[in-house]
Amino acid sequence: MKKLMACAFMLLGLSGCVTDGATPVGPRPETVEMLVRQGGEARFLGRAHGMDGWLVKLDDNVRAMYVAPDGKGVVVGLLHDGNGENLTIRQIEALALADKLAKAAETETARGIANVLPAEKAVEGTAVAAPVADPAQAAWEAAENLTYVSIGAEGAPVVYVMFDPRCSFCSMYLADLLEGPISTQKLNVRLLPVSVLGEDSVRMVASMLGAPVPAEAILRHAIGRGGELPAPTEENMAEVRHNSEVLSSLGLRSTPRTIYRTPAGEYGVVTGAPKDMAAFVGLVTGP
Repeated sequence: MKKLMACAFMLLGLSGCVTDGATPVGPRPETVEMLVRQGGEARFLGRAHGMDGWLVKLDDNVRAMYVAPDGKGVVVGLLHDGNGENLTIRQIEALALADKLAKAAETETARGIANVLPAEKAVEGTAVAAPVADPAQAAWEAAENLTYVSIGAEGAPVVYVMFDPRCSFCSMYLADLLEGPISTQKLNVRLLPVSVLGEDSVRMVASMLGAPVPAEAILRHAIGRGGELPAPTEENMAEVRHNSEVLSSLGLRSTPRTIYRTPAGEYGVVTGAPKDMAAFVGLVTGP
C-alpha cells in the first residue's frame, strides 16, 4: 500500500501519459481547477462507475477526487466497488505501470492518498521538531497574530491547528483532539480557520466565527451535529482570507496542519493528524 501511495506522489511530479484511451468526459471540475490555480498539480485517473477520477497534489497533500455524474459535485477520497475492492489503488497502479514508476516509487514514503509527506520532513504524520531558523518558527510567529479560536485549558501548552470546515480530515482530527488533549486539559488548541477548498469554505467558517460561541459551532460541525449559523459577515470572511493568504505565503497550503513549540523552544509543523497523539502531546507538554 505504501508503495502505491508513493506512486501517487510521484505521478503528480510528471506530465506523462494517462492510461490508454482514458480521457475525461468533461472539463476538470472547478474544485480541481481551484487547487491547480493555487499551485497544485492534477492527473486524470480514469473513469469508473460513471465518475471521472483525478489525482490532485497541493503542497504535501495528494487527494483522489471523483466528479459526480452530473458534473457538479465532487467526492474526495478512495473509490471502492460493490465487492469492497479499492478502485483508486487500481487506477494508481495503472498510471504507475504506464509511467514505469513502480521501482522509483520505492524510495518514497507516504501516509496515504490524503496525506503525503516529504520523506526528509516526516513519516506517517509523525511530528518533527524544526531546526533553528526553520520556517516552522516563522509559521508560529505568524499564527500568533492571526485570527484564531481558542479551545482547551487556559495556561496549557499551545498548539495552532489550521483547518478548513469542508475538509473531512480536519473534522476527524478536531474530533480526536476534543476527545483527547482538549477534554483532558493538556493542550490549549488555537484553531486557525482557513480556506483551501474555495469560497464555500470562506463563507462556512466565517459563519462559525460569527456564532455566539465560535468554538462550540466549530466543534459541533466537526462531530457532525451542525446547527444553525448566522450569515457570514464581510469582516469575518476577510479574516479567513487573510489567514489563508499569510499561511499560504509560508508554504502552508493544505489542511489539517498543526504548528507547535516544544518546552525546549523547538518549532515544528505536523501535516495531517499526528500518528501517535499521546506521543505528540508529550512532545509539546514535555516530561
